[in-house]
Amino acid sequence: MIHRHRPLRHTIPLVILALGLSALIIAYVFNSRHSVDELRQDAEVSVRTLATLTTGSLEAAYRAGDVPQARAAIERLAGHQRVRNALLLGQDGNVVHATRVQWQAVALSELEHGLPQPLIAHTRHGASPRVVFNSDRPALYGAFPVRIRGTADSFIPGSTGWLLFDFDLSTAAAIMRRDMMIQGAWWSLGLVAICAVLYLFLRHAVLTRIARLRAATRAVASGDFSIQPAITGRDEIADLAEDFRTMTQDLMRYQDRFQALSLRDPLTGLLNFAGLKQRLEQLHLDLRAGNGSWLLCNFDIEGMKVLNTTRGHAAGDALLKQVAEHLEDRFSDSALTARTIGDEFAVLLPLRNEPPEACAREVLASMESMRFLWEDASHSVRFNLGAVVIDEFIEDIETATSLVNAARLAVKESSHERVRIGRRDDADLDLSAGPMRWVNEISKALETDRFELFAQEIRANRDTASAGLFFEVLVRLRQPDDTLVSPGQFLPAAEKYRLAGQVDLWVLNNVFKYFRSHEQATRQMYLCSINLSGLSLGSEEIVAMVSAELEKGTVRAGQLCFEITETAAITNLSAASEFIRRLRGFGCRFALDDFGSGVSSFGYLKSLDVDFIKIDGMFVRGVASDKTDQAIVKSINDIGHQTGKQTIAEFVESNNVARVLWKLGVDYIQGYGIGRPMPLEKMLQRPKGIRRSANG
Repeated sequence: MIHRHRPLRHTIPLVILALGLSALIIAYVFNSRHSVDELRQDAEVSVRTLATLTTGSLEAAYRAGDVPQARAAIERLAGHQRVRNALLLGQDGNVVHATRVQWQAVALSELEHGLPQPLIAHTRHGASPRVVFNSDRPALYGAFPVRIRGTADSFIPGSTGWLLFDFDLSTAAAIMRRDMMIQGAWWSLGLVAICAVLYLFLRHAVLTRIARLRAATRAVASGDFSIQPAITGRDEIADLAEDFRTMTQDLMRYQDRFQALSLRDPLTGLLNFAGLKQRLEQLHLDLRAGNGSWLLCNFDIEGMKVLNTTRGHAAGDALLKQVAEHLEDRFSDSALTARTIGDEFAVLLPLRNEPPEACAREVLASMESMRFLWEDASHSVRFNLGAVVIDEFIEDIETATSLVNAARLAVKESSHERVRIGRRDDADLDLSAGPMRWVNEISKALETDRFELFAQEIRANRDTASAGLFFEVLVRLRQPDDTLVSPGQFLPAAEKYRLAGQVDLWVLNNVFKYFRSHEQATRQMYLCSINLSGLSLGSEEIVAMVSAELEKGTVRAGQLCFEITETAAITNLSAASEFIRRLRGFGCRFALDDFGSGVSSFGYLKSLDVDFIKIDGMFVRGVASDKTDQAIVKSINDIGHQTGKQTIAEFVESNNVARVLWKLGVDYIQGYGIGRPMPLEKMLQRPKGIRRSANG
């Protein structure tokens, strides 16, 4: 899930504003407290000053015995603009003088407007001045001791009274609040100005530069390295932009290097097929103007598979490298050399005045003049060479590569030809008919992923056989007109022209891919049987793929069965035996397909460690009516059981055939009478209830 974040151009102003408001609130709170403290301090100073003057006047009046003067002192105090009420409290706790007549001779606790309780308690038990702040009104209350009697020459008072008054702060508090509001307004304006300046600075110094850097980053991510961020300065963002420019320059160099490497064969350093095709496309554009003609030669090495089998892949790789070195030594100045695939190479050279056939024979003679050096010995090398003329008359490069490949394959099949020129009017090389048509169709299907996986059920025929989901994986070719082609039509061409190995790899890769995405269906599968051609026996790529998928847990090894035909196994007996041994080491199973079609089938059963024998269909079809077929099937089944192998009968097309096979004791049956091939996903989604033994 992609989370959309708020852009910095929105986030930064909000953060600045939030910080500014926080600072403003904090400053306002502290300033308010400070102002209140100052107001109290100033008011307390005023109260104590007024109290000192008034108590002095009162003490002087009482020493002189002048009561009117004492009353006048109280009235002067009450006349102060901030003093609301004032009174003189006698020693007995009653009011002696007051600004209000109704307070005269009244006890302190009975006054109409009560004083703060701490202040009243202080007049009863205390002896020092006391000031109390009342934040509700707001006001200050003061209590100050007064000597009421005594002589002028005596320092010890006869009795003590109290001067009490309240000092009004409401006006001062209002003025303070007004000043704070004005001050807050100025602060707010200053804050807005500071935020604006800070935002403009950040926008210029950070946001704009980050936006440029982001645009350049997105351009690089899309493959455009031409956009460079125009960022200067000496700060970290400028350093980041400089590092980004350095990185993009390195990426451009790496991209050019990777692109060059992607067009090169890693083993030999020659152009690969993609690199050759790219050069051919460029050449074809130039040739449309009638600028000369070129000869494309395509050749393969005879006996390469035998060399890999007998001497090992190290010897095969050494031969490929020596062929590449020989090509570059002989043709690098005037021609283009490439290793297209496997043991196939190509040479593209200009045609001058000599015929194409003569030029092609010169290329072949030059190649066969090389000697393969291996283990202190020198060996001759033979090649099969096809060629095609590329000029302004060639339709497209696809046609040219198809013709040269067809010409090479024709030489490979011929017993006397060594060189052949591919031409559109050559009936033997008709790309639209016969096996060559299927070669092109298979190649295109591999490129465009037009193969489809099907499956056919293999049903248990005995109570001792497993009744779980057992099926054989089949492949179909989807043509451009959306029709499906069965393997019987295209696989012979694939095997003849060495494309069957690539088809096997496609099937394996896509079977594993389906299993990875349908784990639940895979768990309920008993056995999946996959066909391998003779070209795949000994394939390191297949062994590595199976090993990797088993390590991932895509499927259990015991759920995989590989089918190899009897003919392929006998033709490559040592390679087949080693291949079976390695995959059985993982826990996989094997089936020997089309058993009985070979000339000496039973003799090889001891050499091939397989789990199943698939009885060839030519014996199964007539088993219900032909005693000979019935005897052959019975013999194969009995020998299979004697050697510890289970049997599978193919091409079971009727209930009568199935009943005979049940009587003969064949373990599993397969054919149209049991179930027609269906898409693989449909096979794995079938209800469990219909998976039953054939005999019941």
